[in-house]
Amino acid sequence: MKKIFEDVFKRAAAVVLSVVMVAGFAGCDAFGVRKSMGVMHGRLTEFNKALNELDYETARDQTDWTEADNDYTAIEEVFDTSYYGDTAGEGFVSCAEYIASTINIKFDVTAVRLESNRATLDVKYEMVDWQQVYQQPHDSFDEVLEDLKNCQDKTSVDAFVVFENVDGENDWRLCRITELGEVMRFVYTLPEISG
Repeated sequence: MKKIFEDVFKRAAAVVLSVVMVAGFAGCDAFGVRKSMGVMHGRLTEFNKALNELDYETARDQTDWTEADNDYTAIEEVFDTSYYGDTAGEGFVSCAEYIASTINIKFDVTAVRLESNRATLDVKYEMVDWQQVYQQPHDSFDEVLEDLKNCQDKTSVDAFVVFENVDGENDWRLCRITELGEVMRFVYTLPEISG
């Protein structure tokens, strides 16, 4: 009987502790968790807007990247429409800009995993299903763009981002962005143009 009572007591204590932790996380803000989540939400929202506009400077402002980060300086190319526009032409740039404008990063900031001055968050990038459109033969980039605009189907990429609290004062910045190369693959992929 004593064993049963102890088990019941432990379960009840665990439930109470869980409720207290959730209440503290959501309401009391004793350790600035809600403020941190707000900062992370803002950074990711601004990063999403930067992707939509292919605006590298704004995207980079949401990060703690420096010129020394070789892994990330290469990403600048995917934002540089002149880089791929010079070889593929303005019609291709228009298609890439439209696809970028459809990117929507879905996330639940309350699911962030905090560890000291780092935080990890699962995200899902959704955008127009450009691959489906690109696989169909077209006579011109104008046709491709029209089909992209008429396409109702979406494609998605699962990824995660890591934030770093760079100064210890809730200045959470993106320090790692996984699968961005996969998300932005449309800037390196030409549609099938028959003409």
